[in-house]
Amino acid sequence: MIMNLKNIVHIAFLSTTLLAIGFIIAIYNTMTLIPPTANIQGKWKEVSWEYEKVDNTIFGKKINKSIKNEISKDLIIHEAEVWNFKPNGLLALNQDKKDEVLTWTLKGRGNILKLNHSSEKVEHYNIQILDEDRMVLHFSSDIQAKGIVKMIFERIKDKEYAQKT
Repeated sequence: MIMNLKNIVHIAFLSTTLLAIGFIIAIYNTMTLIPPTANIQGKWKEVSWEYEKVDNTIFGKKINKSIKNEISKDLIIHEAEVWNFKPNGLLALNQDKKDEVLTWTLKGRGNILKLNHSSEKVEHYNIQILDEDRMVLHFSSDIQAKGIVKMIFERIKDKEYAQKT
């Protein structure tokens, strides 16, 4: 009986210690984590469009320019090549000599990108990957019944962007 009591005391002590450590880690993470809005801020270059899942392998995953134009004709993004997410919730879309400014917010757990156009049109994109150098957005499309479109972006470092212009 004494052995069991000692085990119970050890287990209780270990459980309390682990709980306290977990609580301290949670507080530390809350104070030091970068909010999702900070991760998306900056300039992103559109690299490619692909179908996320393709049932018919004849067409492949890559989306050619004509299909991209068909998919994006009703979207705010149209053919923007550079997306510049600004800290104040503005998104500047740049394509050659044409610029457009939208507003953006992150919804859900920071995994839904909401774009608002000045004409009050709203679009939602699922953020699949967002790290230091790469962003992958998904959205649904009924074009050719292929479903989910994957847009792949690479971050433009300010020095690189300034040198290219």
